[in-house]
Amino acid sequence: MAEIRASLPALPARRYEWWRSLDADQARRAALLDRLEALHAHLGGQPALGCDPADPLPAAALEAAEGTGDGELDGLIATYRATACR
Repeated sequence: MAEIRASLPALPARRYEWWRSLDADQARRAALLDRLEALHAHLGGQPALGCDPADPLPAAALEAAEGTGDGELDGLIATYRATACR
């Protein structure tokens, strides 16, 4: 996630204007970063608004997030699978 974050322009106070300033590739990476951060928070016990901590995470989301280069996220996914996917 840090690598994706570093590849994007700095996020100013006005998030809407920042999103509008991104080219297509940057917008794709920013959307991916948003999803990875939400997944990271959910796995860390801080689910997104409208999600219950006990909600099962889609296997496809976990598979897509694995191997993104974020060792902490990979560890959280492994722990989640070991405990919640029984």
